[in-house]
Amino acid sequence: MSIPISVVTATFNSAKTLPDTLRGLARQNYPALEYIIVDGGSKDGTLDLVRNTPLVTKWVSEKDKGVYDAQSKGLRMATGDLIGVINSDDYYLDGAFDRIVQAAAQNPNADIFYGDQLYEKENGEVVTNIQQHPIGEKDFWRMPINTATVFIRRHCYQKVGYFDLRYQISADCDLFLRFVKAGCVFAKVEGGPLALTRAGGLSDKKYGQAHVERVKILLRQRADAGATLRAINRLVRYPIMSLRTGRAFKK
Repeated sequence: MSIPISVVTATFNSAKTLPDTLRGLARQNYPALEYIIVDGGSKDGTLDLVRNTPLVTKWVSEKDKGVYDAQSKGLRMATGDLIGVINSDDYYLDGAFDRIVQAAAQNPNADIFYGDQLYEKENGEVVTNIQQHPIGEKDFWRMPINTATVFIRRHCYQKVGYFDLRYQISADCDLFLRFVKAGCVFAKVEGGPLALTRAGGLSDKKYGQAHVERVKILLRQRADAGATLRAINRLVRYPIMSLRTGRAFKK
């Protein structure tokens, strides 16, 4: 019997890239999939794709407060035992769901499953990002996990809640740190990357603001002192680093 899986995608004028996300899901050929799209009021044809794709089981289109608000709406709608969140310009790689489900069956005491990731740079080059294991509080001086590869048992959300909308860029870091502090068990899925993500997301566009928010998160959660100091040091050094690399510090 297949484990029920829910996947949430937030969209806003995503007609150019959403087809890749849909194809990636369709290629999983997974029988117990609930696919939820939360749209922010697209005007470019995104909703035509949503309406004409049988794969989409639930959707809503309305104004929201940003991507984390939209994703939180979708998470509240999800009924699957395992829940994934993937952006509308990213996609799952073939066989990802089978490997996730196998890992969940082999690790019944684990709560959060994740794996390696392919990353497509702006110039089209694709590189493999190896995700570390294990993951602990000391690792949150930066975001130690790529959320596109992650599937989480629903009870974890019921335990710790959803994204904190005070954070526009790093709410995922805040949420995963809360998972760690709540004692959720992480298990890495080996055997190759699970998803491809593309450059150009919020954390790429507003890299400096992501640093600022991460420090606030670590201080607010009274996280590991070493991680907090390392994040502060990185924030202090960032303006110098941005001058050297040309990467703007955007607020």
